[in-house]
Amino acid sequence: MRICLLTRYFTFRNAGIGRVSSEIANRLEARGHEVCRISTDTWSLYQYFKYTTFDLMTKIPKGYDIYHALTPLEATWIPKDRGVVTFYDFIPVLHPERAGTGLHSSWILKHGSKAYFNWACKMATRCKGLTAISQETKDELRTHFGVEKDITVVKLGIRPDLEPAEKPDSTFRIGYLGQLDRRKRVGLLVEAFYHSEIEGELVIAGTGPEEVRLKAIADGDDRIKFLGGIPDEDLPSFYNSLDMFVFPTFIEGYGLPCLPPDEKIITKDALKAISEVKIGDMVLTHTGSYHPVIDTFKRQVNEDIIEITPWAMNTPIKLTGNHPILAFKRPRPKFKVGRRWDEQVPTWIPAKDIEQGDCVVFPITRQIYSMKSKFDLLDFDSKILSDNTHVHYKMGFSPKTGQVVKIKRYINMDEKLSRLIGYYLAEGSVNSSNMSGVEFSLGMEPEIANEIKDTISEIFGTRCTITTMPTKIRVQVSSKIIGKFLSGLCGIGARNKSIPREFLYGDIANLKNLVECLYKCDGYQCGNEFSLSTSSEQMVSDATIALLRLGYKPRTKKAIRIRKEKTIECYNVEYSIANIVNYAHSNKSWVLNKSSIAFLVRKVNKIHFNGVVHNLEVAVDNSYTTKAFAVHNCVEAMACKKPVFVMSDSIIPEAVKSRCFEVSDLNLLFRSFRTGLPYWKIFSEAVIDSNYQFAKNHDWEKCVDTYEAMYRKILKGKK
Repeated sequence: MRICLLTRYFTFRNAGIGRVSSEIANRLEARGHEVCRISTDTWSLYQYFKYTTFDLMTKIPKGYDIYHALTPLEATWIPKDRGVVTFYDFIPVLHPERAGTGLHSSWILKHGSKAYFNWACKMATRCKGLTAISQETKDELRTHFGVEKDITVVKLGIRPDLEPAEKPDSTFRIGYLGQLDRRKRVGLLVEAFYHSEIEGELVIAGTGPEEVRLKAIADGDDRIKFLGGIPDEDLPSFYNSLDMFVFPTFIEGYGLPCLPPDEKIITKDALKAISEVKIGDMVLTHTGSYHPVIDTFKRQVNEDIIEITPWAMNTPIKLTGNHPILAFKRPRPKFKVGRRWDEQVPTWIPAKDIEQGDCVVFPITRQIYSMKSKFDLLDFDSKILSDNTHVHYKMGFSPKTGQVVKIKRYINMDEKLSRLIGYYLAEGSVNSSNMSGVEFSLGMEPEIANEIKDTISEIFGTRCTITTMPTKIRVQVSSKIIGKFLSGLCGIGARNKSIPREFLYGDIANLKNLVECLYKCDGYQCGNEFSLSTSSEQMVSDATIALLRLGYKPRTKKAIRIRKEKTIECYNVEYSIANIVNYAHSNKSWVLNKSSIAFLVRKVNKIHFNGVVHNLEVAVDNSYTTKAFAVHNCVEAMACKKPVFVMSDSIIPEAVKSRCFEVSDLNLLFRSFRTGLPYWKIFSEAVIDSNYQFAKNHDWEKCVDTYEAMYRKILKGKK
């Protein structure tokens, strides 16, 4: 056959497209086919755009049997009835932010490239033969471009000479090979190694636009070596010189995981819709820590997504099917005597693989983030006057005494204040128009009223009044300063209140006092059971975090109430002092090593969603937490029997990722090493051998066999 192959480059060996194109061309020629190679070999985006848009119109020769575009951009001008196109991924369309460093510098380049790639892919789908490098790419092709014709998955091969060999020296060596662009996230690897104490080397093979920045991160560390491009004949020796291979890429030939815009994410300051989360916001990760968001993404989808509802949380969370969730599968058959739920080890599982009866994991925040010992009232009102001990308004005179009303300036974070905050969250209110005072509206609870009165007097040095009515007791303090202080800490209105961060993440004793008073006034007790009623979704999230920090297992319920012809969403956050240990059913939740809690999945639904979905990139842990659970961003090395490590949030085909060792934090991985005995040595040699067999199934001859069969089918159809 006379075959015309079109690609971006055949000669740039350390970029994936160049290596794939060369292998296919060489093997077709070895089989006796006449192969015409058309390429540009340019890194310039402008030149590549010009090449695919204009130059190819005149460069494509006539009279060939088959025209195979090895990327969709080369397919624009080929004859579609004799055309074959290979699709790798749709990152420039679905997520231009991930399309490489070159697209980040210019808004016009980024969005212009997205529009052009989208148009080129649509043109390419008109070809007679469509192929994809993975099932995930095939699914994206159907979902985002509405392709109904047959799509063949063609598994790319690896070189047959990649075989395990004896390591030439005793130096412990970590390696990476590939393009150096932003999507590959090699910076994570270089930075983690730079800050480690590993006695060994990190070798980076490849070139790209990120190379200068990566060398700056390495800062002259002689343990970190940049090798540049590796000639093909040196690849076996490169891989066999390594002890482990790390591939921190964000995405490779796979759909992007995302959440619908209204799904709530737990940030350090408040519960936020994922569409409202900004770069720099601190989000709760799966480790129970807070780390900053370093990038945000969104894309349009029209597909089925997954809705997961855990038992105790009763909060349905929607997310795309490929979004990883920290969870563990329920063993089959069910647990026998002696097999504990709390002994399970969570892993990252795609949402589409979660089933009823599995467990999803929610982190327990145990770190004390605020060590603040006192508040300064000057921080809550810039208009007040002050001395070293008291604050007051210029015109703040008492109508009874005619003297200036002074309030203590510094307020200690102690038991008294934490109890007052709990009472305010439950029954307190402030006049939102002028902050003229604070009121606590209680039931017939005179002991609480007296405690509030005495506490205000002791903390602020001012008086308040108690008014007893037929059905309730009212405690009032006429102080704009106190009103601004309490509303500034806790918010105004039942729907807008939240536990102050200084208490939620502060001293456990203070938090316990706050929760006790909150439940005493805004909830009820029945035996060992305690329940808090609230209309604030934020308060539900705060109460959940607080109860987990205190060692209790929370459960939430949602109800719809109608008051004065208005529909109001209400929530109950419950816990039991008898259910603080793990046992058989244990409220369908189990504490895992005091660092997280596992909730049994109540139901899983598949629903159709047409709209914009969002995702976040988070520093260090690469994960974030919804209202109910935590979510999350090689083969050649396997052929040389080297362990391959990927990031937990790396979006790569599951067939590959399932055989890699996943890590959420490279810093923690490197800190766990001991010279000569990295912790991965404990993994079974059977795993390495299995990966070797998997890699060897990636055969270039089988790949070319598939393409040849497709070519013949197209030619037969034309006859």
